[in-house]
Amino acid sequence: MTAMMSISDLHVKFGTPFGSLEAVRGVSLEIPSGSSVGVVGESGSGKTVMCRAAMGLLSGSNVQRSGKVMFDGKEL
Repeated sequence: MTAMMSISDLHVKFGTPFGSLEAVRGVSLEIPSGSSVGVVGESGSGKTVMCRAAMGLLSGSNVQRSGKVMFDGKEL
């Protein structure tokens, strides 16, 4: 079964007046076609930031995103 979505080595950093804040550190996962995945973790662990970065919904000059996100064979 091929992966419908894959995330490879995703990092997200926010620039703050006090320096850089790394909210997501090296997340990698694959979601096969026809399956579901739940993301769990403590409050403040970066779940929402990871999902928003994967969907391309983080914007602003203070956001740095690196890594690779593929959906249905296309890089996002």
